Parts: sequence; C-alpha cells; structure tokens
Amino acid sequence: MTAHHLRGGWAIWTSVLVALLLSITPLPQSLNAFRPLWVSLVFIYWSLFLPHRVSMVAAFIFGVLLDVMVNSLLGQNALVLVLTVYISLLFQHKIRPQPIVRQTIMVSVILILGQLIQLWIYVLTGIYPSNFSIFDYIFPIITSAIMWPWLSAALRALRIRIGIN
Repeated sequence: MTAHHLRGGWAIWTSVLVALLLSITPLPQSLNAFRPLWVSLVFIYWSLFLPHRVSMVAAFIFGVLLDVMVNSLLGQNALVLVLTVYISLLFQHKIRPQPIVRQTIMVSVILILGQLIQLWIYVLTGIYPSNFSIFDYIFPIITSAIMWPWLSAALRALRIRIGIN
C-alpha cells in the first residue's frame, strides 16, 4: 500500500495532540482526579479501528511527550501507552465488533491495566507524586469509561467524514 492510498493521517495525529492538550488543561483541584485518560482513549480508538495507522513507536513518542508535559517519571507514560496500544492491537478483532457497552468494559479493563502499571512503577521507584491518592487512579478510569462511547462516536464520525483509511 502506498502513501497515496493512506488518507487522513493528519487527523489522527491532530486528535492525539488534542488529547495531549486535554491531558494538561488546567482544571480545578477538585476535578483534576476525574480527568479522563484522553491520550490512552485516543490511542485505543485508533488501534482498534485503524491498526495499520498506529504504532507502538508513536505511542512511545507521545508517552514521552506526556511525561514531559505532566512532569512524571520519564518513560512512565510511554511504557503505559506502549502497553495499552499493544493490548489494543492484540485484541482488536475481539473488541471492535462488540456493542458499545461491551467495548466500554473491554476498554476499561485495558485502562485498569494501565493504571496498575502506573502504580507498579511508583512502587518500584519509591517515588510517589505529591498528594498521592488511590482515587487519582480509579476516578479517571470511571470518567474514561463514561467518555468512551462519546469519544468513539466522535472519532468514528471524523474517520468517515474525512475518509481516513
């Protein structure tokens, strides 16, 4: 397949950049724990529906960018995003044809694994973020699960409208 046949790559990367910006947009402290895992959700979507357009290298690069932007351990989010994309690619044929409720459950399981890896990295390094709370890792999964049907529909509409293939 030549580059001529691949369309809409700019839209994929723009959606990832928007997700990065949503990840760092300032929120009131009380709402910060509820911030969805935007970058993971967007990478999961593109991994499920256009697996030939998303790579683990891209996930690593955007993960490092996220690490720098949120001032976390360098490579922490990169590892989580790479594993998230890997699991999504591995199970894409099982997740993609499911109704949206089952998709949401499966995506939530992937996000739970990602959050567990985040916590595992903190335990391994002994470096915990200030004001550490376990709810900072549970609430984003819940809000991400709530957002998945909406985000999936929006990205699907974008994919169809622009003709991303």
